[in-house]
Amino acid sequence: MKLPAPVNGDGLRKTTQMAFYGYDAFGTEGGIRDMKNMTSDYWPELAVRERRRTYRTVEEPGGIWAFQELMWADGTDFHYGDETVAGLITQTGEPHTFAALGDYIACLPEKTWYDTVSGETGSLEAEAAVDAFTACFRSVASPEGLSDTGNCLDLSESMSGGAGFDGDLRDLFKPGDAVEIAGCVRHEKNNATLVIREVGEKALYFLDDALALDEVPVYEFGGKGLAAGRYTVAYGDTYYGFTVSRTGGYPAGGWLELRESGTGLAVDVHYYNGTQDVTETIAASKGAAAGAVELKTLTRWVDYFERAAVTIRRTVPDMDGIFYHGNRLWGYQGDTIYASALGDCKNWNVFQGTASDSWTTETGTAGRFTGGISYNGYPRFFKENHIFTLFGDYPQEYQLKGMELMGVEKGSGKSLCIVAGRLYYLAPQGPCAFTGETPFLVGEDLGLTRYRNGTAGTDGKKYWISMQAEDDAWHLFVYDPRRRMWVREDDLQAMGFARWDGDLWCLAADGKMLLLGRPRAGDESMDEEPVEWLAEFGDITEGMPDKKRINKIRLRLELDEDAVAEVWIKYDSAGAWNKVSRLTAKRKQSMELPIIPRRVDHIRLKLQGWGGCRISSIARQAAAGSGR
Repeated sequence: MKLPAPVNGDGLRKTTQMAFYGYDAFGTEGGIRDMKNMTSDYWPELAVRERRRTYRTVEEPGGIWAFQELMWADGTDFHYGDETVAGLITQTGEPHTFAALGDYIACLPEKTWYDTVSGETGSLEAEAAVDAFTACFRSVASPEGLSDTGNCLDLSESMSGGAGFDGDLRDLFKPGDAVEIAGCVRHEKNNATLVIREVGEKALYFLDDALALDEVPVYEFGGKGLAAGRYTVAYGDTYYGFTVSRTGGYPAGGWLELRESGTGLAVDVHYYNGTQDVTETIAASKGAAAGAVELKTLTRWVDYFERAAVTIRRTVPDMDGIFYHGNRLWGYQGDTIYASALGDCKNWNVFQGTASDSWTTETGTAGRFTGGISYNGYPRFFKENHIFTLFGDYPQEYQLKGMELMGVEKGSGKSLCIVAGRLYYLAPQGPCAFTGETPFLVGEDLGLTRYRNGTAGTDGKKYWISMQAEDDAWHLFVYDPRRRMWVREDDLQAMGFARWDGDLWCLAADGKMLLLGRPRAGDESMDEEPVEWLAEFGDITEGMPDKKRINKIRLRLELDEDAVAEVWIKYDSAGAWNKVSRLTAKRKQSMELPIIPRRVDHIRLKLQGWGGCRISSIARQAAAGSGR
């Protein structure tokens, strides 16, 4: 409980402020209504922040992140520690989003990946295109040593002269990839998304019944073999006789295929000669049956060739953001949530009913997703007025629960940040904190100004957020959860923050890569110039509603060498500021300000200067006056 200051026998009331509670836009008694470059590090003292260290200047800043090494985007160059990686970034002029899965780093919006172990890069998506192909049941690329059963798309040069695939399919696809096939005309059923079982240089293999092939009538014979002579074969509703011109019989277990040939028929006799499969074609003519053998009519799917512009793609959905959780990457766009296949950042369309499948859903609620993060053991997704939590360990048991709560402000997805186990973000109502149930505002002291486009980071203790006010001005605020207080640093516009090696790094919109807070790393020679600072207090009434006479103001502070502090006073919020003192002390001491006593309703006090300064207390002495 804060008690009023006692009144001495001479009518003077003495007040001493020894703790400074940070930024307070409402200017309550003793609060700091305007601030620049202050810190809560030395609380209860009011102190100037540490100098920043400029690590380097980035010509075309595109984003910053940390995973095993500090990473940042500079134009089309991606820097991973001391390595410069080409090919990962192809777009400039917009921020990039990074997420890691295993040794891989995924990058949006390019949809590319970087292997931190091998140093290789590539696209999350892949495509093969041909103008002709063969679909078959048995492999036509058997020299590759792959399985000879299962449906296959052979993209090698066809016997009909179609151009084959120019390259090695193994450089694009791997077993387990889900690919989208498009362009098939003869069997449109084949325009589908299928999961690859095996990959050859020019062929892709799928499950046995994955592809639709040509359907033809065939006839199976067995028992004693097929001897030379005349036989009757069922063909539609008509019986035809044909002559087998081969001398001798055929081994048992073969099959016959009847097909049109000019004005008559042809018979393909298929059998195994003890060494390999053999097909002999026999001309057939219509005529009376001179003999007969029992034949069993079957339906068989056989290879077919098609000249068509066919594309085979592994696709990744367009997403506004991605993050890691539970050995998957998670993303969102519009009203849709996506999850990659287990342990695979390249596959987002695997739906085979297994625990390693990809997963996707729509919520059916109004608005677009504005952010997502893994927090407290669950993937969390945010809209401006909804928070969604996903429960379950694998796709078949996933359950999405949403509640109408303060979500993330549009454009502030990068404001999501976990500090000491609590999640902070910028909501349309202001900065919020979330512990897993109901969020609550922590930014009341920032006043009625509405902020947007928040980007945040943490040094492990405090929450740093760069955001844009209604007048388009940028502000860098720092919230200290331990003391529940805000400080304002300056007008820094941050593209991103990264915590690495115990330090907080920031990539500013002007290209400067800065170390913030109290860094452990960095080159001392790269320190910025002495910091310009400001602390303007709210109305000081001394708790008296009537006129009063301010007799004395005493400061206790400590200045760094060559630092300067100026003290200004404004009476009754009117007229200009009056400078009453300029201080250059080099040790902690008390200083009495030379002010001219006058009757006032209230005063405002402003301290500003350059260089390091810590203010321990402000003592005031005032005498009550009349109500007029």
